[in-house]
Amino acid sequence: MILDRQDTGSHEPAGTPASEAPARLTQADVAKIARRVERIRGLRFRRPVRPQFVDRERATKMLLEGTNAEYTPEEQRSDEESLKLIGLLGRDETLAGALESVEGEQVLGFYDDRRKRLVVIRGPGQGRQTLELTLSHELVHALEDQRFGFHTSEDLNDDKSLGEKALAEGTATAVMTEYARRYLDAGKLLSETITSGAADTKLPAYVERVILFPYLEGLQFVEFLRGTGGWRAVDRVLRGRRPSSAEQIMHPDRYASNEQPERIGDSGLGPALGKPWQRVAATGVSELDLRAMFDMPGGSPNLKAAEGWAGGRFELWRRPGDKDCAAPCIPRDLGFMRVRWDTPYDRAEAEPVLRQVFRRKLDAKPAGGGVGVSLWRSRGGAIGMLAKGREVTVVYAPDIALAARALTSAR
Repeated sequence: MILDRQDTGSHEPAGTPASEAPARLTQADVAKIARRVERIRGLRFRRPVRPQFVDRERATKMLLEGTNAEYTPEEQRSDEESLKLIGLLGRDETLAGALESVEGEQVLGFYDDRRKRLVVIRGPGQGRQTLELTLSHELVHALEDQRFGFHTSEDLNDDKSLGEKALAEGTATAVMTEYARRYLDAGKLLSETITSGAADTKLPAYVERVILFPYLEGLQFVEFLRGTGGWRAVDRVLRGRRPSSAEQIMHPDRYASNEQPERIGDSGLGPALGKPWQRVAATGVSELDLRAMFDMPGGSPNLKAAEGWAGGRFELWRRPGDKDCAAPCIPRDLGFMRVRWDTPYDRAEAEPVLRQVFRRKLDAKPAGGGVGVSLWRSRGGAIGMLAKGREVTVVYAPDIALAARALTSAR
């Protein structure tokens, strides 16, 4: 491994006190850390990785450029609108702001699998233990990319990507944990963490859950695999069938049995809504989304109601309206959500939990209905729900009449 000195930030800015100068890693240090990662992971690098050590401002710019190229601002705005409609984001929370906060304040390093670029943030007062631990984590990504190849999407709301990302972060976190145990001083590492001055920005609960999922649940999934055959079992998964959903990560037995999400077809709402309504986005609804939806203030209901998830779909429809209307723009937005459960019993268990979600998160009040259909007035708009067989269909609309019409017209 060779350290590109041009990218190490070897020269401190003028006026930086020596006591606040960030730690440095030499070429020999990087090579030693790489050999240790190889030893723990049981794999060898095929070619050298030249880490870039940059300040936070430059790293943030690099991260945001990559994120916005793959997960465009327009896609982020559509997801934000959708998440606010169903109550997973608060009215004053923004998806772009949350992502910028994470990338600008909380990230210590990253591996760009498109550009094959490994970046570690090196800032004033940063200690060597933190620098070394961060590098060990990112080197795992580079190592596995060289040996198996992978690419994970930046899309926050993509179920398949979450499964793949959890596998990648799970392996890197497992190696990093073992690296810290073998080679680092726990006391010094804790001291550096406390004194680093890292930002403690409060993220929206949903965003925090999705961001932490690959690390926490991914680690448990990888440990499950290692329990069946060590790192070779992980290698077989990386070479062959990788996790295709958050569900497979949370329930490794469902990965083992190759239980795949069921495809939910499009709503077919176009003719019923008529012009000028247009569908502007369509995304999946994962088991992780349901867990986040069901986790409510004032007492959490039975989260097991999400475990019977078999597949889900959300569509955002829009008609022209006031461009200054803040998200969620009830007068111009219509949300269609359909969730399928494994059995009718699982669906019946989840149905009352959804009713609590409408009441607690969206201030919904009952407004009638019919056989199998329930209607609510909610925050200047309306919600309609149809429960049948293994499926629940929910429509978030500007008014009761439109909610009822869309609900009964959807395929």
